[in-house]
Amino acid sequence: IATTWGEPKPFVTYPAPVNSYLKRVQQGKQVHAFAKAKSFAAWQKQARVALIELIGLKQMAEELVAFHPKVVVGEADNSPETFTRSLCSIETEPGVVIPFYLLVPKSANAKEPLPLIICPHGHDALGFHSYAGAFKDENHRRIILALEGNVAEQAVRRGYMAIAPATRGLARELRMPDPRGRHGKSSCGAQLMHCLIAGRTPVAERVWDMQRLLDWAEKHPLVDKSRIVMTGNSGGGVLTAYTAAIDERIRVAIPSCSFTSVISSDGFIFHCNCCMVPGLRNWGDWVDWSPPGIY
Repeated sequence: IATTWGEPKPFVTYPAPVNSYLKRVQQGKQVHAFAKAKSFAAWQKQARVALIELIGLKQMAEELVAFHPKVVVGEADNSPETFTRSLCSIETEPGVVIPFYLLVPKSANAKEPLPLIICPHGHDALGFHSYAGAFKDENHRRIILALEGNVAEQAVRRGYMAIAPATRGLARELRMPDPRGRHGKSSCGAQLMHCLIAGRTPVAERVWDMQRLLDWAEKHPLVDKSRIVMTGNSGGGVLTAYTAAIDERIRVAIPSCSFTSVISSDGFIFHCNCCMVPGLRNWGDWVDWSPPGIY
């Protein structure tokens, strides 16, 4: 944003006392901020381990160590297209069932495994249906195609295996109830509150779901596990960034409409509440897991 004279214009403005307070408390310790003087490999390992613990993913792994995810693969549709589309599900922790679409080129064969793209969606109740091109009605089709938002369908047409998973707290099928509207009448806001009192974050739950899908997908006979791509828009981009920072099986990450600093220079926080990780500025900032950062 610039003025007529080309000078930067603040994104937001706060009263002077508030502005001073924000600058002081939002600075954080940034313990894992990258510096050229550091050994990259050593820094990367330490930063990743610390991030896993910070978001609550380590706790989830400890709590769920004895749980074995269950995958149900649905029947492929009878589409005349060059690919099949199946509505599947994976139970990633007791009682938590994540629906996802699996899109497979009809020409696929195990002798020539294909690259895989995983496409988590953001704040869109029909997001994973949209990404998979599994439209609910003609209006839904028209809106998504105008935005070129059927990203998993586009990928499978180009020779990829594709998974379009529902995102916890965001998909209609995985909404968290907010009785009496105490948390802003928001599914993801309610998810955040329930996570925080349990020592988790929505970010950790969503990364956990993606990792369990990766566990299953990398064993699929048609998937080349050395060529796994992940992309998503908005909240799906946030999830892409975190998953790729934490899990090295993601070889290419394309976060869309989500990659920014945690706060603006004016102290404004860009992301939805459900993307909040307590103490993140003590860890570092988003720039510290962007290329050539943690992933």
